[in-house]
Amino acid sequence: LLESFAAANKLSQASRDALECLDRQQALRVMGFTSALRFLAGPVYRGEAELEVRTRIWAAQHEAPMEAVLPRGDIEATRDGTKRDRSRSRRRASDSLPNLAQHVDAFIELNDLDERASTVLRKLDAKTVLQVMGLAGVENSFLLRGVREKSKAVLQRLRKVQEANHDADLFAQLSKVMEDFITANHLDDAAAESFRGLPRGVALEVMGFTASEGGSNTFLIKEAADASEEVRRRIDERGSKRDANG
Repeated sequence: LLESFAAANKLSQASRDALECLDRQQALRVMGFTSALRFLAGPVYRGEAELEVRTRIWAAQHEAPMEAVLPRGDIEATRDGTKRDRSRSRRRASDSLPNLAQHVDAFIELNDLDERASTVLRKLDAKTVLQVMGLAGVENSFLLRGVREKSKAVLQRLRKVQEANHDADLFAQLSKVMEDFITANHLDDAAAESFRGLPRGVALEVMGFTASEGGSNTFLIKEAADASEEVRRRIDERGSKRDANG
């Protein structure tokens, strides 16, 4: 059954190994049989199913509540039989993020953008710049890969976003942003695997996109000599905070 679940969701070997380490009750929760979650965890083409399963595994191992990370469509039924739009509860690019200027600066530094592109980005509204940076929507990525003229590519992104002129879900490609975080900070294998298994909210906090204890987390880790150790510290700190809150 575990093999069928892994195959259906196209899980990586690391996730398959983590599944094998679960006891029977934990595995049944992860696969959705005793947790009311889906056996097909989500779309596989952008890594969403992998992220969903790793989050479930983390919850099972830590005896935490197990809730779906990924939205299950735009409409859901309420208890009284009526339907409501799930998108109302989703955060959109127009909602912005705390410390948005800090994230823009990180994007500029990470991709080594020139002065012109940097100036343009810093003047954009939240809805636009978050889509250009790949933190909202599904078109772009935070880390530009395989691009020679990155500043030019960013301005091309901007034109497309402005032409489309629509809002977008924040962190619609969370798994991709997480991989960018791992790459940008050169995390070792152990830290990367621990990070990949985090629930959505904890991962966002570790990357500095949501409020953390002390509010000091940043996407680009420059304050610590060892980025992998810093990520482990952030994860441990978040776990200690959760335990303290009961």
